[in-house]
Amino acid sequence: MTRLLVCTTLSLSVLLAPLAARQDREGSQARRAAVRFSVALGDQGFNRVEGIPFKLGLIGRGPGPEPFQGQAHVLVRSNPTVNLDQVGFEARAEKLFGQRQRLMIGVQGYGDVTTMETRGLSTLDNSLTGIVFHQDYRDYYQRFGILGYATYAPRGKPYQIGVEFRHEKQEWLNAGTANTLFENNTAWRPQPLIAEGTVQSLEAGVRLDTRTGPFFARGGGWFAEASVTKVFGGDLIFPTVRSDFNDRTSVIPFPVIDASLTRGTIDVRRYNDIGNASVNLRAFAGGALTDDPLPPQFQHALGGRGTLPGTDGLQEDPMLTTSAMDCAARRDIVFSSEVGVLTPGAFPQYGCDRFVLLQAQVEGYFGFRIGDDTRDIRDEATNINLELIPRWVVFFNAARAWTLGDMGPFVRTDEDWKSDVGGGIAFGDLGFFVAAPLQGSDKKPNFLVRLGSRF
Repeated sequence: MTRLLVCTTLSLSVLLAPLAARQDREGSQARRAAVRFSVALGDQGFNRVEGIPFKLGLIGRGPGPEPFQGQAHVLVRSNPTVNLDQVGFEARAEKLFGQRQRLMIGVQGYGDVTTMETRGLSTLDNSLTGIVFHQDYRDYYQRFGILGYATYAPRGKPYQIGVEFRHEKQEWLNAGTANTLFENNTAWRPQPLIAEGTVQSLEAGVRLDTRTGPFFARGGGWFAEASVTKVFGGDLIFPTVRSDFNDRTSVIPFPVIDASLTRGTIDVRRYNDIGNASVNLRAFAGGALTDDPLPPQFQHALGGRGTLPGTDGLQEDPMLTTSAMDCAARRDIVFSSEVGVLTPGAFPQYGCDRFVLLQAQVEGYFGFRIGDDTRDIRDEATNINLELIPRWVVFFNAARAWTLGDMGPFVRTDEDWKSDVGGGIAFGDLGFFVAAPLQGSDKKPNFLVRLGSRF
């Protein structure tokens, strides 16, 4: 418990020995070669499979305006689950080209834990909810691999283009026993299965951002990003599982995974400033671009705090019926053929094969400030802005999701449109909201606290 309390008081990134800057004799600015030691919270923050992960390592940068730079870290986990190593790693090297650093080419090796989806919540928000209230809204798997990438992002331009190639091994992880401040007598929600094995993929993406505001202040304009991922090789296979913990003969047959799948996402947002108010709209869609079901680690689930806050999300108690939009992924529990590996069990899949999410938000200021301090509390490292000027927020969300077939013996169902409406008060990215569903007989409102912008 003491360790948890100490860890929660640490900043997400503590960087020692900052880079020195100088001007050369001709008056142009350039950085000297430098190396610094870094300590940071892991990319997933606190979660139920790693506990608290810390990254310890070195970050280096070469001289000149087109430097070579790199970093190497070990990832130490405070309380990993039984099928996860105590230590992971990552190492990256990249080269910048162009006086304005327009092109970046790099390579990265890694052995880490990644999330299937962020589920519309910031890592800090999900970490604090997990470590305090024993609620982890994400699902995870382990990966080992190598990544090569190139990004073209000219300074002063509103767009960037990127492409990356991955070769990685993906492994399922059990739900762990990570300690929290409260509710430690409650078991964590089980993890979904994934199809394990190697994957080779090529992804291309583009981003456009014409918003006029400074950092944290969105301003009016467009934000859009889209990506397409082609998986063109691999040997993904479901682990051997059974339907009953005590019956070792009830092995469940899963289908062979098509390793040549294609998937994509598109996210388009419009921000409109109207006087002291703003009207923000978003359309977000994604999923399979072929007609074959996606492996669980590539599926999508909606509902709950991050996307439809008026509806229930993924329940911590596996025996409770969830109203999350997961295409019946959590209707059943399966168990491993190996003793003690899947305890209390696992869900046979994660979610749906395709989805669409529509969001609208209107917000404005009340016209007063709390206190006499005119400064805002801004932290670019964690992407969090806390203001002393309260603003009102009203929002609407709607979503739908589809499947492309059953997964072995487990029946999957499409999700009809679900929507909710809500509002509240926000202080920068810290918001207090009430939201209620618009469908169903139970329209009881949900109260929630968020740390991070909705979109």
